[in-house]
Amino acid sequence: MVYSPNAGEKHYLFGTLKTIRGAVRRNRARRVLKEAVRLNQDIIPAGYDYGFIAKIVPEKGTTHQVEKYLKQMVVQIK
Repeated sequence: MVYSPNAGEKHYLFGTLKTIRGAVRRNRARRVLKEAVRLNQDIIPAGYDYGFIAKIVPEKGTTHQVEKYLKQMVVQIK
């Protein structure tokens, strides 16, 4: 995750590395990131632009693991 200050709004960028082979797998990784952010928008501080980059493909049912990582990163920002 990369973040940068802005004028008080939240902007998100979701990406994947090309080392994840196959468009289906890259899209799945991106969808899991988007879902985790959507479910936790209330804990993410406003005033930053966020960039999320998937390096590995999460296994099925691991949205909770991604959410846990997201919450750890938010604590570091605050």
